[in-house]
Amino acid sequence: MNLLIYMTKTDKIAVTGLGAFFIIFCIIAVIKDGTGHSGDSIEHFLISKFAFKHPEHFFHHWGKPVFVLLSAPFAQFGFIGMKIFNVCLAILTGYFGYLTGKKLNLNYPYLSVLFLFMAPLYFVLIFSGLTEYLMGFAIILAIYLILDNKYIPAIIIISFTPFMRSEGLVIIGVFAFYLLIKRKFKLLPLLITGHLIYSIAGYFIYKDLLWVFNKIPYLNIGSPYGSGHLLDFAGKLYYVIGFPLMILLGLGFVYILRTFFKPSIYKNRKVYAEDLILIYGSFSAFFAAHSLFWWLGIFNSMGLGRVLNSVVPLAVLIGLHGLNMVASSKNKLVNKSVVVLFGVFVVFFFFWGNPASVNWKKDLNLSEDQLLVNAHVPIIAKEYSTATFYYSRPYVGLVLGIDHFDQNRHKFLRDLSVDGGRPENLIIIWDHWFSAVEEGKELGTLLSDPDLLLLSEHQSLKDPSVKIAIFKSKPE
Repeated sequence: MNLLIYMTKTDKIAVTGLGAFFIIFCIIAVIKDGTGHSGDSIEHFLISKFAFKHPEHFFHHWGKPVFVLLSAPFAQFGFIGMKIFNVCLAILTGYFGYLTGKKLNLNYPYLSVLFLFMAPLYFVLIFSGLTEYLMGFAIILAIYLILDNKYIPAIIIISFTPFMRSEGLVIIGVFAFYLLIKRKFKLLPLLITGHLIYSIAGYFIYKDLLWVFNKIPYLNIGSPYGSGHLLDFAGKLYYVIGFPLMILLGLGFVYILRTFFKPSIYKNRKVYAEDLILIYGSFSAFFAAHSLFWWLGIFNSMGLGRVLNSVVPLAVLIGLHGLNMVASSKNKLVNKSVVVLFGVFVVFFFFWGNPASVNWKKDLNLSEDQLLVNAHVPIIAKEYSTATFYYSRPYVGLVLGIDHFDQNRHKFLRDLSVDGGRPENLIIIWDHWFSAVEEGKELGTLLSDPDLLLLSEHQSLKDPSVKIAIFKSKPE
């Protein structure tokens, strides 16, 4: 009760909204069986689930060590536990996004909660095992702490972001620039805290103090996924945050550009550098980096729009700047009308049913490839319970219920030896994407292998391109 007394009206609106969303998200996490993504989402879950059995996972560079450390306890409760972990992160992100909006003296800061969770792809992938939500939370928390003059914990948090997602190196660069501008030179060494701690801790696993650099999985100057147009991510952003927030985001950048030509707008703002560099700068640097990586075809970039979920909380704050700009007339009724109009527009677009809205049947349920695996793999798992399984799709490991990282139970198709080094009792579960594209094992190669026997071949009735084929070793 005492807490409620000290809460402002906007605090109560924001907290009530966050509580309602938390309940809704938990219900969705339990009743919907979707995994958000049938590849990386599952792989992250499996790494976290088996981390206590395989402690080296706590230093798994692709799995992201900080993500594994924090999510592993949740993963022990199955994939629902993993979804609840990301639900908690999303709610915390919404809370600190709201507090950051207040620190920036923005009007209607509670709308940041609505805008964040009405961003279509941000909403959908909360129910996954993906790492973008931890990254987004860390960035917004650090910015809030800086606005609250708690520099040391903020900079230490940012120092660990490369162990949440690799783009953390870009974010560290932005924060380093901010510290230089603010002449806080003594804080700069804190930006290596994360690398220093993980370098020493991981040495006992890799026997290499530089493993934090040598094990980075994205240092390839090239990508097997090709490349795209420089402006592709501008189009992808539309599907991540939706049309209404795209408008507000654009208006937010108009606002900041105006400040360059009208110093009077920011002269009296004590937090202008934080706003310009940490919020606008972090979003822009992140967006530009991925646009360049995809355009140049480097660092294993797949051009996935979902990576932008890491900076959606920043996009929301930039959008609030835009809303404040267009709702700043002397007529209060006009201002309120503009705010209500955009609020309704954001919610309407979320449920509208266009390609960038949430598709409740498709987005929150299992995909066609997962349904195909569910229909046929459990039968094989029961009949060949002691076999060594060769598969590329992580979801197969989840359905089999085996230790995905036990090499006596699971191997990748790239490990399939042709020189007599195969186990006697093996089962291969080939799929059209992970096996064929990721590992380069075409179905024809397996069909022509004289030591393999095709047990069955299946394809989705809704999407014939989705296929699996199951082989076993021929008896001698």
